[in-house]
Amino acid sequence: MPLPDSSSSATLPALRVTAIYAVVSGLWIALSDGWVARIFSDPAQLTWAQTMKGWFFVAASSVIIFVLVRRAVGASRSRARVGEHLRIVLDTIPAQVYWKDRDQILRGCNAAFARQVGTAAPETLVGTSARRLQGMVPFAKEVEPLERTVLDQGAPVHREEVSVHTGDGGEAWYQVTLVPLEGEDGGVAGVLVFSEEVTTQKRRDAQLRHAQKIQALGEVTSGVAHDLKNVLSVIQANVNLLEGEEEESSAAVADIRVALGSAVKTVGSLLAFGRRSELEAVPLDLTRLIGGLAPVFSRILSRACAFHLELEDDLPLALADSSAVEQALLNVLTNARDALVDGGEIRVALELTAPDTMDDGPIVTAGPLAEVSYLCLSVTDSGRGMSREVLNSIFTPFFTTKPRGEGTGLGMSMVADLMQAQGGGVQVLSALGKGTTVRLLFPLACSSEPIPELEPRGPALGSLPTGSETILVVDDQPDLLRVTGRVLERHGYRVLLASDGTEALQLLENGGRAVDLILSDLVMPKTGGLRLFRSLRSELKRETPFVLVTGLDDLRQAGATADEVAALPLIGKPWTSEELLEGVRDVLQGGPGGT
Repeated sequence: MPLPDSSSSATLPALRVTAIYAVVSGLWIALSDGWVARIFSDPAQLTWAQTMKGWFFVAASSVIIFVLVRRAVGASRSRARVGEHLRIVLDTIPAQVYWKDRDQILRGCNAAFARQVGTAAPETLVGTSARRLQGMVPFAKEVEPLERTVLDQGAPVHREEVSVHTGDGGEAWYQVTLVPLEGEDGGVAGVLVFSEEVTTQKRRDAQLRHAQKIQALGEVTSGVAHDLKNVLSVIQANVNLLEGEEEESSAAVADIRVALGSAVKTVGSLLAFGRRSELEAVPLDLTRLIGGLAPVFSRILSRACAFHLELEDDLPLALADSSAVEQALLNVLTNARDALVDGGEIRVALELTAPDTMDDGPIVTAGPLAEVSYLCLSVTDSGRGMSREVLNSIFTPFFTTKPRGEGTGLGMSMVADLMQAQGGGVQVLSALGKGTTVRLLFPLACSSEPIPELEPRGPALGSLPTGSETILVVDDQPDLLRVTGRVLERHGYRVLLASDGTEALQLLENGGRAVDLILSDLVMPKTGGLRLFRSLRSELKRETPFVLVTGLDDLRQAGATADEVAALPLIGKPWTSEELLEGVRDVLQGGPGGT
């Protein structure tokens, strides 16, 4: 592309026209005098002829000059219109466009570039040196090495990304294309730069990648939780069986039950984070819940750390999910412990607070805070604290200040997710060298709502329902299959076992008419529970009562139709002996069944 230069293109045609006119005029004068003298010998006639020749020359010259001037004016207007259209096109382009010569002097630009520099007139920038541009436009200094490369090599550079540190401590991204400009001698006389800011696009791309990572994490979490539920079901059932062997449970069995309850809640939190289940916010006594968890959290913290618990009396009930509270508090306490240097202290407090009394700090809520009081569960540490830049990114997924391999960057984003799901919020206050305070905000519960028990006690072995029917149990997990059969047999049932849906169908085809109920796992590698149910109805034409055991809350996630969802009772994993036996008994007696 040639370097734009309007002066030389306008001067050259004018010189050519002037030279041609001078030569033609000289030839006409020299030749016409000799022709007139040969024709007219009389002096009077010669004088008259010379006069007429002069007037003819004047008239012809005037016509020629008029035509030339008219054409020149038309060409000039055409060039002006083309230049005006080119200027309109350049100024319409939202990106910054400018071109410079080899001496780094600006030779032209569009309105977008001029606005970035701080002027509304692009023509006022013509002749500006590169040094002045570098002071006015942040990315001009970053683009200069690319310009030098184009000038030296004569090859264009396409869609190169350049990052620029802005004055407010942030970062802006530009995508630039550079094209060499050809001079009159055929060499590179300058460079044309096309620059477009892509900061918003870069941020959206980063958010999309984070969202994809979160989605993938949710899928992994769901799979892990499903496997854990199978293991927990085995532990739960065996604990129930052990309790039944003695009149009083041993201390070991009691400890197993406590650990099992904590594991069940952790699985529930994992599923909630993976969007595979919904949290249930109910009226909750946070003072009682946190007071009971204090010994557990004390063991999590280092012995060199001083742990203080401050709980006000007579606080109202919060609207919250107990497992979500435990998970959120565990994450916050872990971060507080890791922030301590050479010991220190961690203080947990519960109190009433109002939105207008909150300090200024990053906050994430499920919606605008109402003008009412909230229950505030705060965790304060005396650790190193955080800078303003770190604080502003605290809720960003995968953001971490810990060394590689020591943190996932999901702790606080999970806390925000859990608190929003309960209708509350989370706020972080911190400063370098002054520690950190994380405030978990819970909405208050209405006084008319029923208060559930935090840890309901299971019934005694003798109070569990029994039966004598034949039940076909189908599960691909051998340990879970065995323990399910043991629980049912202990309570009077006759049990048939099948390791998957295919084996169950073969058993039913070969004389399984005495089966009174089928208890099947939903997810199995060969023939799953849903497919087994469909085969039972369509191929074997049997209406045998059917119960599915699954960790899913909704069968539609497994592809079930609305009719199948209505017809299939569920027993959730991990189940207790009480839930299993009551669900089975209810279905056998013609009820909806399920837990």
